[in-house]
Amino acid sequence: MNKNFKDNLLIMFAVAAIFVAFGVVGTMDLEDHKRQRAQYCEMREIYNMDLKLNVPAEDRRGWPNFKDEEYQCDENAYNE
Repeated sequence: MNKNFKDNLLIMFAVAAIFVAFGVVGTMDLEDHKRQRAQYCEMREIYNMDLKLNVPAEDRRGWPNFKDEEYQCDENAYNE
């Protein structure tokens, strides 16, 4: 094998490894986003339950709806 072929092969493997790394990181990022969305929706649901029970604002658990336009919480929020 000549040196150019070995160099080209090494470059191809390096590029392939970079693409695999991007794929793994992208998948992890998507899973993290789904987990955060499910947590936000769950905390929002807890807050709304306390609101319906007339719990004073300073004693309410959960989070108010501060991402209204970004997230639509429904049954799909937990399954995506």
